Amino acid sequence: MGEEEIRAYLLHRIEQKCSHETYRQVWAGLKFLYTVTLRRPIEVEQLPFRRKPPRLPQVISGTEVSALLESVTNMKYRAVLMTALVQKRR
Repeated sequence: MGEEEIRAYLLHRIEQKCSHETYRQVWAGLKFLYTVTLRRPIEVEQLPFRRKPPRLPQVISGTEVSALLESVTNMKYRAVLMTALVQKRR
């Protein structure tokens, strides 16, 4: 397999929607195989490394915040939770 076939295989893995960790392991395995075992580092010099997509934080709505605060009955824990929610807004 040459550089084009390796790229096609990595693209195939991406199209299969494999996880970032799986892709990273496949990429590292191919890099090791061609660099150390086969001693053909030129085949894998320009292999693209897929960056991990950024994960957006999950934001809850105002009604969900109200329901959360109302569900806490102990005043001590409610005060701590309210303080934490106020600190996050700033």
